[in-house]
Amino acid sequence: MGYVKVIMEKEPTFNPQGISVLLNGKSLEYAVESTNHFLDFDFLHIHIAFII
Repeated sequence: MGYVKVIMEKEPTFNPQGISVLLNGKSLEYAVESTNHFLDFDFLHIHIAFII
């Protein structure tokens, strides 16, 4: 398993529930935690050979 954490500055017009996260064309599930100024995204994925 792999784990990725992405921290983004919060924008008032951005809806994190309205996005799709793709890795090699396959959809990933993610969790979002919101603070006053930032959005924390957590992704889990299975290690495979990636197409770059």
